[in-house]
Amino acid sequence: MSAYAARRAQIRSGDLLAWRGRSPGAWIVRHWTGARISHVGLALWVGPRLFAIEARPGLGVTMRLLSTALPCEWSPLDLPVERWAAAEEFALKTLGRGYSWLDAILAGLGLPPRRWDKYQCAEFVAGCYRRAGVLPFRRKALQRLIPDEIQRRVMTLGAPVQLLV
Repeated sequence: MSAYAARRAQIRSGDLLAWRGRSPGAWIVRHWTGARISHVGLALWVGPRLFAIEARPGLGVTMRLLSTALPCEWSPLDLPVERWAAAEEFALKTLGRGYSWLDAILAGLGLPPRRWDKYQCAEFVAGCYRRAGVLPFRRKALQRLIPDEIQRRVMTLGAPVQLLV
């Protein structure tokens, strides 16, 4: 049994997902930021189906079945349903919005985002977590709005990183 199949029932909406992509763009992100991971998203249950909701380069804010996005790292946050509701509403309202290359570049430089109608992945996840009341995700509390920084902050909340394959 795969790690994903064994843990699927334990994954909850709002849990952090992280990827170490293999594309040239992912390599650039890791090289530029000095990070191990290049992309983050969130788990989202819709009925019996488990999705990753994320801001993806060239696609914008989208959802894909998590089983098609493996391997990835999973960090369980165990957010109470009532705290996740506002974050989920924000996440679903942003579906279809574009990806912001400008914000991705600014994040790599340690500068705040400029485009509010488009998102880069870490900005999208931080926006969801702010609405869920997860305090370390306020913009001023983050060193840089990059995937690795989001994962580090989640780990400080006691969420271990587990590989799903």
